[in-house]
Order: sequence, then C-alpha cells, then structure tokens
Amino acid sequence: MNNPIDAHIRAETSAERVLGSSDDARLHPRFCRSTPPPRCVLDFARTGRIDTRRWPSRSEARQSVITHAVLAGASATDILTRVAEPAWAGVRAAYARYADPERAIRRDTARALDWVASTVPDLVRDTGHKIKHTGGTYDPVLRSWLTHAQTWVASEFVHRRDRWTTHAVVQALAWAAAVSGQIVEGVPTVGVGGRSLSIAAGMLPETTVWSVLERLRDMEGSPLLLIERGVGQNPDRYALVPTHARRATTIDTLTGSAEVESVHPAWSIIGWRHRILYDAVVAAAEPQTPDELFTVVGVGRTSGYEALLDLRVAGLLTVENAHIGVGPVELDDIGHRHGLTSAVRTRIVRHRAERIVWREWLAAREEARTPPEPDRSVFAIADDHPADPPDHDYILAVMDTGPPDPF
Repeated sequence: MNNPIDAHIRAETSAERVLGSSDDARLHPRFCRSTPPPRCVLDFARTGRIDTRRWPSRSEARQSVITHAVLAGASATDILTRVAEPAWAGVRAAYARYADPERAIRRDTARALDWVASTVPDLVRDTGHKIKHTGGTYDPVLRSWLTHAQTWVASEFVHRRDRWTTHAVVQALAWAAAVSGQIVEGVPTVGVGGRSLSIAAGMLPETTVWSVLERLRDMEGSPLLLIERGVGQNPDRYALVPTHARRATTIDTLTGSAEVESVHPAWSIIGWRHRILYDAVVAAAEPQTPDELFTVVGVGRTSGYEALLDLRVAGLLTVENAHIGVGPVELDDIGHRHGLTSAVRTRIVRHRAERIVWREWLAAREEARTPPEPDRSVFAIADDHPADPPDHDYILAVMDTGPPDPF
C-alpha cells in the first residue's frame, strides 16, 4: 500500500513542475533536457526498428520516445503533431493497432509527464539568489532575549556535545517569535512546531529539534517556558523568558546588535559547531587572534583549531599575521554549491504533506467518535391514508403508556 505522505509529496511536486493543462501540459522549462535523445530512440521513432538490448517490446520503445519528447518540453499536442511527420513514422506505426491511436498517445504522454515531473531531480546548482528562510527583525525585546538565551546556553552547555544544535534552535525560536509571535506583558510568546523550527534552525533534523525543545523545557533557569501544550493541529506554545547565566561570557557580541533571523542552511553542510566561531569573527570590531576567538566563544584550543581549519578550507575565514578575518567565500556560495535551495524546498513540501495526512487522520478520528444521526424515518407513523391527520388521542396514549401489547 502506498504511503499517503509520499503520495501527497508526489502530487505536489508534480503539480509544481508542470505548466498548462490537458493537451497543453508540459514540463517546466528549468527541468527540461537540451541534449538530444539516444540514437536508438531516434531510430525507432523514424523506422520502428527495436534495439532488443534496450527494450523487450515495441511498447517500451514507443514509451521511451514519448518520454524523451516530454523531457525536452513537448506537450501532447506537440507529440500528436510529430506523429504525423516522417521523422516519427515508426511511432505512428507502433500506435496503428489501436482503434483510437490519438487517445493512446495522450494516455502515454500523460503517464510520461507524471513520471518525469515526480522523479526528475532539482538542479543541484542554483545560483543568483540569496538563500534566506525569511526576513529578520531588529526588535529590541527579541534581540535582548536572544542575547541572554545564547549566553545561558554557552554557560550551561559549555562541555556538552549538543551545545551547537541548541544554539541553532534558540535562534530559530527567536526568529519564529519575530515572524509569528506576540509580546505579552513584555514577554515574547510563540506557537511553533518542530518541523518549522527545523528549517529555521538551518535544516537541523526534526528529531534533533524535538529533543532540544524537550531538554530546554525541563532545565532549571531555561529561557524557554512551555505555556500551552499543542492539541490537534495547534503546536506547542512557548514563552521566551529572561534568564541569567551562571558565568558571564562575551557571546553577547554575536547577537547584541545583530538582526534576529533564521540560521543559514549552509551550516548543515559545514557543521553546527563552526557557526558560532564564524559569527564571532563577523561581529568582531577588530581582527582577533585564534586564542582570543576561542575565549570569546568558549571552546577549547584543540576543538577551536579544528573548527578554524575547516572554516579556512571552506573559504569562510582567513588567517593573516596571526589574526582571523572573513574569507572570500559566502554562506550563499556554499548553499548554491550543494543545492540547498532545493533541499529546503523538498523539506517544506514533505512537511506540508505530513500536515495534510495529519489533518486527514484527525478528521477521520473525529468522524469515528461522532455518533451518526438517528434514522428519523423509524419514527414516522405509517398510514394507508397519508392525507388523513394522525389520531391525536392515540399518540397521547402511546406517549403515556407505551404501544399496545401485540400479543
């Protein structure tokens, strides 16, 4: 049995990659191929001769011709026109056995378009656009909360492996509050699910986000307070409360004047522990030595130098005269190189499909719990003469004493 989530993903992906409808439906130009079909495909289209090493029968051969045409951007109308031309005489002969060849061609074209649109991969390289989940904010309340929350995480998680993913989730929470939250008596509140946060946190796995949220809710002095448990389609609701770290750090330089925005998805490729180092260099008023940087961020020298080397190899940072500076490569460059725009879009589509299936499940459960309306026809009074009014005294007697004994 097909997975309903996969079915929704397939339908939405296909719909987004197809332009037009009916006989004019065709593959979106950015997914079309510009290279010519293989020689054996062209030969069959013209002569009808089958390459038995490629196809077991004429059915597969003609479908291959149709599919290559669809990949090149042809619609059913285009293909029906080509079938009448000499270059496609072999295809025309392959459909001649049908009582209605045009109907069979339309059917095979629709199958090919559905298959191509749902399976062709997104382009790996997507250049020319800034990769950003959405705009940020300079709201002083949220900036203040983010500064103190990140400082608290740096203090409480200093020796923990999940420190870096927690930093990402905290920033994603601040972004979510900026986009869809509200301020209640000076305290930011936001209702947001782990799926949305996983994208805002730079493409963290959803399971990691849920684990971080659960851990933050249970920690004493946490900047995150669960104020309403999610029910049905409503997500958990949180208050972003003030907190105080046990020891002061200078990590506030990373967020104190920065825009509250989502985490760049490039960190899912580079590594989460590298982000805080990079942000510290970008935010620094003057170039720092490695030891100064490691002190600001609160990492050991061994771990710090490993991360610094990775950032230098990636081109994000440089070291000149023992001081660290920003490199020539930008996060967007890494994102484009690894096709992260497509990866983000794929996850958004999957989340949307999961929500649709969840809503359908909730609706089905509610329908199962709701008793059906009673069949009111059983209360109708049979009468051989429907035009005559019912016996009023008889109805009153039945209501008082029940129906007469039939025996």
